[in-house]
Amino acid sequence: PNPWTLDGCEFLVSDSAGSAAPNTEITTVGGTVSGLNAGHELRIALDSPASEVSITLINFSTPSQVLVYNSASALVGAATMTVSGTPETLTFTAPDIALVAVRSPENETLVLEFCAES
Repeated sequence: PNPWTLDGCEFLVSDSAGSAAPNTEITTVGGTVSGLNAGHELRIALDSPASEVSITLINFSTPSQVLVYNSASALVGAATMTVSGTPETLTFTAPDIALVAVRSPENETLVLEFCAES
């Protein structure tokens, strides 16, 4: 399904036109790395605000950007991946985190782990 709800978080994958993809997909690359395919954009809506989120990604092309928003839709954090082909964990700390967006220009990013803490 898309969106996919897990542990109170809603994961919505979009295509290059910004439309919801038909499904969320767990993808395996090279027979060794499995994760949620982030599509061109993945939006993770939290069911309750967090004070810290961390996301582990692996990308195989143009680095992805992660944007973090509070419940008023204000940007409270942003980072761009620095490596390709190696898992990278990005951590953000801010009050009232409500949404995390992963922008993957080439649709070649997998989410390996996502954690949110109050």
